[in-house]
Amino acid sequence: MEDFYVILGVERTATAHEIKKAYRAKAREFHPDSNHGNDEMEEHFKEISVAYEILGDPDKRARYDQFGIDGLRNNTGGYSGAQSGGSFDFNLSDIFESFFGGAGTGFSQSSNSNNDAQVSISIELKDACFGITKEVTLQIDQACEKCEGSGAKENTKSLTCGTCNGSGIVQELRQSLFGQIMAQQYCATCSGMGTLISDPCNKCDSTGVTKQNVTLEVNIPAGVDNGSRLKLSGLGPAGMRNSPAGDLYVSINVNQDSRFERHGDDLVCVQEISFLEAIFGASKDLETFDGIQALSIPNGTKSGEVFKLRQFGMGRLRSRNRGDLLVYMNVKIPSSKDLNAEQKEILMSYAEISGEEIVEHVNSNSLFEKVKRVFN
Repeated sequence: MEDFYVILGVERTATAHEIKKAYRAKAREFHPDSNHGNDEMEEHFKEISVAYEILGDPDKRARYDQFGIDGLRNNTGGYSGAQSGGSFDFNLSDIFESFFGGAGTGFSQSSNSNNDAQVSISIELKDACFGITKEVTLQIDQACEKCEGSGAKENTKSLTCGTCNGSGIVQELRQSLFGQIMAQQYCATCSGMGTLISDPCNKCDSTGVTKQNVTLEVNIPAGVDNGSRLKLSGLGPAGMRNSPAGDLYVSINVNQDSRFERHGDDLVCVQEISFLEAIFGASKDLETFDGIQALSIPNGTKSGEVFKLRQFGMGRLRSRNRGDLLVYMNVKIPSSKDLNAEQKEILMSYAEISGEEIVEHVNSNSLFEKVKRVFN
């Protein structure tokens, strides 16, 4: 485990003022509020906080300097680990659990936490381009209609829990690596609800919730991508006994389109043109999500050339602007077997005028060639 002095970036001879100054600087740098979603920064912030908890206290620092981390195992200052030369089983997570309350919540368990729900919706690429409102039906916990979510039988009342005085939370004094701390946990008597049901509702069995089919309208914004996740706060499962509801998470599946591919905010398609249209130019009706658009193709266009239609691509999240539509040209060259005699003659005449010598390729799979392979 890394040395506490190293974590704070100070010498072992540092004064209390220097330790406090170093802690404040690092706490500002690694504080979770300044690094949202960065788990590594959060873990380092915890290490910094633990290091200062030890080195900022003269008595704990003295024990740490003399015995190391083992000296923090009890409050007497004695060495409570293994004897000299023995092993000592110690993990930094033990410190975090004592200091931060387990999973970072300050509670040992969460018996009254609201469950969130998740549902998937499939939409077309065009819907993802412009946005759409979709209905979704799911079965989730809702407030019991018979007891109106109270969990108590009709014409009866719930009782305030005497253990926690209705708060749902109890405090207890615990022995930790840093001495005695006041820890909070959900009340075991009322399961964190703060109330006791002496005569429970016979429909929901005192939970205050029952499974019900719910139909919701989901507004899917323009620009969503495959795998996007929308959060509908408070529209998830109802909480027990009228406690706050959870959230509903909607996963978006965008179906592939037969004509367009999505590349970020842009759409890509292929427009096929004949070799004559490529030579002389043409005007083509191009299908887009916005309807038919006229596409002017200049003479001399080659396969692989790209024409850009600005603002005809995908919608963008939280923006009125759109991406572009990129149209790739594919010049279709007919094979000789697709040409009739007159067409061949015309093309041969063109080749002769151009000074090109054309020798028509003979298919090696002719009957004569097949016979030769049999006897060879």
